Amino acid sequence: MNNKERYFQKIKKLLNKARNNSSAEEAATALRMAQKLMQAHGLSESDVALSEITECKAHKTPSNAAKPPQYMLFLIHVISKAFGVRHYLSWHGITKVRRSVVFYGIEERPQIACYAFEVLSR
Repeated sequence: MNNKERYFQKIKKLLNKARNNSSAEEAATALRMAQKLMQAHGLSESDVALSEITECKAHKTPSNAAKPPQYMLFLIHVISKAFGVRHYLSWHGITKVRRSVVFYGIEERPQIACYAFEVLSR
């Protein structure tokens, strides 16, 4: 973990403490500390929020057609809704071009959606 990631983690913890604290005094102190850290490192609250977004690429799609089958699109849509992620279709490979589905969202949700898609699309 590099320094920037450590700062992101520390700022996230402080912001969570500020949002979820019952004591107004502790919440204000945590928010002030988070703002000082963000200002010192040139970060904004949106930078911190965007750092939580990850993506996962599912390579094992059942079809490489230019237009994916309807059942596959339906499965992708259901998985996206169920796990609270978004998706897009992509291509990967150099010599043998294959279709892939990329799920993106916050925290570990894309990895779970990717796994669910690979299992359910068999």
